[in-house]
Formats: sequence, C-alpha cells, structure tokens
Amino acid sequence: MNTLAWGRCPGLAKACAPLHRAAVSRAPVVQVNAERLHLGNLSPSPGSTRREARKGRGYSAGQGGTCGFGNRGQKARSGPGTRTGFEGGQMPLYRRLPKLKGICGGMGAGQPDFVVLNLDKLEGRFEPGEEVTMEKLKEKGFVRASGRRRNLPLKVLGDGELKTGLSIKAGAFSASAKAKIEAAGGQAEVVAPRRKWTRAGHKKHVEALKAAGKDYAVEKRKRRAEACQRKGLVNKKRSQDKKGKAAAK
Repeated sequence: MNTLAWGRCPGLAKACAPLHRAAVSRAPVVQVNAERLHLGNLSPSPGSTRREARKGRGYSAGQGGTCGFGNRGQKARSGPGTRTGFEGGQMPLYRRLPKLKGICGGMGAGQPDFVVLNLDKLEGRFEPGEEVTMEKLKEKGFVRASGRRRNLPLKVLGDGELKTGLSIKAGAFSASAKAKIEAAGGQAEVVAPRRKWTRAGHKKHVEALKAAGKDYAVEKRKRRAEACQRKGLVNKKRSQDKKGKAAAK
C-alpha cells in the first residue's frame, strides 16, 4: 500500500500498524569477543596510515631526475636542511605570539611572596603567652617551606578563631588576623624582611667587623656552627672526641 492510501485511510493505517511493525526486520545483536584495549595493543586503524615514501637519489630510483626534492634550494641539497620552527628568515611564530604573563611566562608576578598561615592552625597548639616565629613553626611541622619558599617571610591570615594570647612575629598580617590576635590578648609584631645581599653592603659589614677587631671568616664559621646546633645537625659523639683530643694536647 502506498503512502497516499495510508494518509487517506487513518483507520486502516491504525489497524495495520502491528502487522507493519512485525514485518520490519531488526538487525541481530552479535556479541564479539574482541581483545581488550591495553597500552601494548594500541595501534592505528588499518588503512588510516601509510609508510612515508622513501625518496631516491638518482634516475635509477624511478622517481624522476629530482626524485621529489625540486630543482634548487636548501632542501634540495645534501645536509640537515632547516631547523624546527624556521620560516625562511621572517619572524617565526613562537616569537610573533604574545608572551604569557605571570608564572606561566617565567615572570615573578605569579610567584608567592609569603608563606601563608591561618589562625586556626595556631589555636590550641601553643601555650598562652608563647612566642611564635617562623623557626618554631618549621620545627613543629606547621609550615613546610622548601625550595624557593624556604627564604620567604611569614604572613598570618585571619581564617579561624584564636582564643589564646600569643606573641606572633611575622613579616605581614592581614587586618582581620591582627584584630583577632589583639582581641585575644596577644601581640602581632611585624619583623623586618631579610636584608638583600649587595656587594656594597657586604663590604661595609666586613669593614665594620675589622674595625671591631673581628675576622669575617671566623664569625661566619661561628654562625654556621650555631645554626647546625639549633637544627640538631651536629654529631655529638664526634664533637666530644674532638674536645677530648684538644684537652689531651
């Protein structure tokens, strides 16, 4: 029955609909036990890739006199050709595009300026009136500053509540953190940042030590020894043996 007859006789179409659906053949479902994909059996589909044609080097290759290299030019000569990204001498794409800003472009704008700590990390972990410094926080493991961050100053933020009066020394405080510390009966003391090394400043420091009758190299060794003792990096047994030998002499 044609489409026109179906349209003119809606009752006939409704009556013959089950027979029409039964007559329509459905595609059978076939279960294929194919191999599962792993890194070891991944490969392109057959026919999607082909091997690059090897260009000959003369008439006998059957590819013509130039073998697909052209008549003249740098790429027709022997040798490595042009480097990656070379565009014939014009400004290449990797220099035409604008540079990224911040940390992605290697600039210091995206790098952190402080080691950040919130007040909720200090609550209940120090005695009332105790002094909190960057060194103590590192010793107790509250701050893990390594790599570039090991020399950054501390900044205290006001997230959380502080009920214990503490004397906190940091490079900077947020307004909310300072208000909460003072409300709890503590002190928020801003420590001067670490002095940047300059050749002129170092020369003045050495001259001041010499005027005071001190040697810069000896003072430097003393500071290193004190720092090692503070961090617990001194071998006590070895130092005792040295003291015993010095006393015996």
